[in-house]
Amino acid sequence: REKRKEKREKRKRRELTYRSQIELTAMMDMNRIVTKCSSSIESNLSLFPSVINTMLQNPIFLDLRIVLSWDTNTDLELHVVEPTGEKCGPFHNSTTSGGLLSKDFSAGYGPQEYMIRNAQPGQYGIFIKPASPNYNGWITVRCTIITNQGREEEKETLVVEMIDTTEHNQKLVPVATVSFGGQ
Repeated sequence: REKRKEKREKRKRRELTYRSQIELTAMMDMNRIVTKCSSSIESNLSLFPSVINTMLQNPIFLDLRIVLSWDTNTDLELHVVEPTGEKCGPFHNSTTSGGLLSKDFSAGYGPQEYMIRNAQPGQYGIFIKPASPNYNGWITVRCTIITNQGREEEKETLVVEMIDTTEHNQKLVPVATVSFGGQ
């Protein structure tokens, strides 16, 4: 009995690690789609029952979600500075107020994602850091900012920036600021 419990715990830890990769972003996006289309999906559920995992059938409510992607096969890092001043980045990927940053992909086109379920009121600074010393040139960065995910007042904002890595390599570059909670 104790061994079964230990195996279950180990499987849960492995699942959490697994979901912190690119699958996390895919799961969050699929959950948004299922939640927004729930009435039409429920009426046609017999058409694709195996596609809709039970994890996707209930909305995942988040106060703030930030998804970063880019157009060059290089290393970019997402950094978020919370209203408390705490910085969330690849080497400090969870904050005391509940912010969570997905795994840092050191090659490819992203995505990287920051999310917080219960955001503190105030300003959230969004930064990127070109972290590949071998790449010099322009990168187009796409930053999707979602507030109140899963709720009726959900809002999505897209910020697109061109970054010159020859000028900003290994430096934090401001992308956007998000006010949350009436600030």
